Amino acid sequence: MGNKKAAALAAIVILLGFGGVIIFPLKKLIKNLLQIKWEIIYSTQNIEIYAKVKGMLLNNNIRMKTEMFSSGGGHGGGYGFATTYHILVRLEDVHKASEVLNSTK
Repeated sequence: MGNKKAAALAAIVILLGFGGVIIFPLKKLIKNLLQIKWEIIYSTQNIEIYAKVKGMLLNNNIRMKTEMFSSGGGHGGGYGFATTYHILVRLEDVHKASEVLNSTK
């Protein structure tokens, strides 16, 4: 948890006291409100394209994270497999990331 999030939660706990009945739902609400939203900006099954896009975003100081999904290759899954790479950026960085990715086309 970041310092701002921890401080906000601590301030509410101090203001309301330690009544567990009130704090538990409030803690969940605060967590949802302060949670950083991420948006998928690019998806590919090509590892080289994934690496190129990731590098472009990082070189432009855009925070990103990756989700990977694999299919096949497991028990009863056949011989081949495919991994899909989803590149996500923070919601407030979507426009900047789009500009960076579209500038090379």
